[in-house]
Amino acid sequence: MFLDAEEVATIQVNGRLELQVEAGRHTLVLRGKGRRKSPECGFSVTERDTLVGFVCHPQPIWPMALWAAFVPARWIVLQERRLAD
Repeated sequence: MFLDAEEVATIQVNGRLELQVEAGRHTLVLRGKGRRKSPECGFSVTERDTLVGFVCHPQPIWPMALWAAFVPARWIVLQERRLAD
């Protein structure tokens, strides 16, 4: 897991990870084995935000999975989820 272009953690399949992040604009990228990774996902954290979540999974639909095989930067789907306190 790369936060603002720095490797910050490793997460396993079906894993969960919690990190503290300073207020401001950030980017997140997940890298898998080989060249597989997610597109860069930008997000903002305010002083009032206490929880910002993301879910990730491989491309689920066969045409997209096939496309991702040729474009490794699209292999992992990364989606932001705002969480309730």
